[in-house]
Amino acid sequence: MKQGKKKTVADEIFLKGLAFDRQGQTSRAVACYLDALRHEPGHADSLHVLGIYRAQRGELDAAIQLMKAAIGSNPYFPDYRYNLAKALELADKNVEAEKEYREVLKQKPAHVDALINLSHLMLNKPDPEAAIRYAARALDLQPRSVGAHNNLALALNSLDRSEEAEPILLRALEYAPDSADTLVNLSRVYKRRERYQEAIACLRRAVALNPNLPEALSNLGSALKFEGKLDEALSCIRKALSLVPKASAHSNLLFTLNYHPGYSAAEVFQEHLAWAQRYANRLTRAAPPLLLDKDPSRRLRIGYVSPDFRQHPVATFLRPIFANYDKNNFEICCYSDVSAADDTTRWFEQRCSTWRDIVGKTDEDVAGLIREDQIDILVDLSGHTSGNRLLAFARKPAPVQVSYLGYLGTTGMAAMDYKITDAAMDPAGLTERFHTERLIRLPHSMWCYSPPEQAPEPACTPAIQRGYVTFGSFNNSAKVTPEVVDAWARILRALPDARLIMVTKGDGSVHEYFRSQFARNDIAPERVDLRRRMPLAEYLRLHSEVDITLDPFPYTGGTTTCHSLWMGVPVITLPGNKPFSRSGASILHALGLDDWVAKTVDEYVDVAVRKASDIPSLQELRGELRTRMQGAPLTNGKELADTIEDVYRKIWSDAVSAPGSTQNSES
Repeated sequence: MKQGKKKTVADEIFLKGLAFDRQGQTSRAVACYLDALRHEPGHADSLHVLGIYRAQRGELDAAIQLMKAAIGSNPYFPDYRYNLAKALELADKNVEAEKEYREVLKQKPAHVDALINLSHLMLNKPDPEAAIRYAARALDLQPRSVGAHNNLALALNSLDRSEEAEPILLRALEYAPDSADTLVNLSRVYKRRERYQEAIACLRRAVALNPNLPEALSNLGSALKFEGKLDEALSCIRKALSLVPKASAHSNLLFTLNYHPGYSAAEVFQEHLAWAQRYANRLTRAAPPLLLDKDPSRRLRIGYVSPDFRQHPVATFLRPIFANYDKNNFEICCYSDVSAADDTTRWFEQRCSTWRDIVGKTDEDVAGLIREDQIDILVDLSGHTSGNRLLAFARKPAPVQVSYLGYLGTTGMAAMDYKITDAAMDPAGLTERFHTERLIRLPHSMWCYSPPEQAPEPACTPAIQRGYVTFGSFNNSAKVTPEVVDAWARILRALPDARLIMVTKGDGSVHEYFRSQFARNDIAPERVDLRRRMPLAEYLRLHSEVDITLDPFPYTGGTTTCHSLWMGVPVITLPGNKPFSRSGASILHALGLDDWVAKTVDEYVDVAVRKASDIPSLQELRGELRTRMQGAPLTNGKELADTIEDVYRKIWSDAVSAPGSTQNSES
């Protein structure tokens, strides 16, 4: 009610409702607010409070309409707009929410909560610089605001200024020691700095404070993965999903399952189908039809969707296609979800016809943008990895949709038509039944390696000087399961002088975990040299200390395998019947190195021991590996680009020759 305004009958009834509200008599309060509206249909306070009730019950569309009506009756009360902005934000209408928060601040520049929420919106946009400005203004007005501290720290962390973010969050914990949200955010800072032990400690404390906080549970699962604690990681992620089912968290579960040796390919496939059934397939059924220009020979518009147009393994393997594509017959459009662009981002942007920044956009908006651009073939480069846009693909914005490179298994989706692979990755008869996509096997290899410019020349085999063999492991430590450690320990026991250099994400608890795993296998600590991740140039030089690289299983290496081979270091791999277990075999097969591919764990150990016992052969192979790679399709970008374009032309021809002129079915 406006100050100085004479009370109406509706005002009196509204005040009775507030009294009932204070007594916890919600139904009687609501009856009063509705009665007030019968007396005065535009009664702003009643409309506003009823809107808040609807928002609390999750009826966001109705809440927004009520709050807008309240503002229509009284546009000069900033808290009306503030609560409307909150409801819009909950409804994922962030553009409208931002507009309303800004209107609040025009009316009341010192509205601290609006400043805090606007800074949070800027984080999600993402516009971290703006988030910092609004959070800083909120702290000027309210120096002990925990929310403003959190937003400021998250913005700094996103700008890779985690050393500044850490003390801000520690200060927030001084003001609110039991803030589970602050602990989750502090864990993000520690994880970015690869301080996993501290990240896990924060998350365990957050879960103890709030056992039903999905974000804490999901993040704890992700952190535990790097310590090799896959069972506990999966348990945390599953609990998070039981509390709040989210497609992104469920994708995290699927991705983690690929690391675990205890799940069969059939079980992992069923989990992917469950994800699609829950989140994606209904969107596919509802997708509007697409009209096709049926000319099979016209210039095709190819769209690539990825958060990894940056220094990333996906970008490494994608570069040759962009560097060599046929501009007369194909037009490339990129949908980039990169929040922190780098030189690699700019390289891709310069080589495509259309560049769309989709950071902060909803999946629905992204699908609409792709439809407007009239993409013919849309290529997903993420699968179920972090930052994926599978729910945009689920809306079938392009007539032909393809999965390639970023995720080696199935998406599980009805909307994904094809997966590009090769005969070593997906041997005929082995993995088709674990895909919803039709498999397109390239004739040579699905990979094309772009060697780093800073790679030095291969060094001599270090065993010649040392008198013993040094094995190496350069993969993500989450892939090094207890079964892998057991196999590596068997190799070290069979070669008592041999050593292992193992590079891991983080140190601290990660290194403690692996020391304990090798100790359990009677391997002395001095025989396992644990190192933290390092800059690329230093990492490549480290290969001069290694004679043979050991591929983990069931999740084998891709980029790390190519780097090792380029540096002259052969790789031993063990493929299985899961696509994620076959990347190493695919790369070695492309180079004619099938004798480095084992069929069983026992054979894996035997191959390692036998190869390590023949140092002259190791030196001979080391001297020729780079030359062999340079002469193979594995590094021939033009050949891969031509092959991929032949595939695009073939699947487009199949699409336009199919009965009917639209495609939106699940078949």
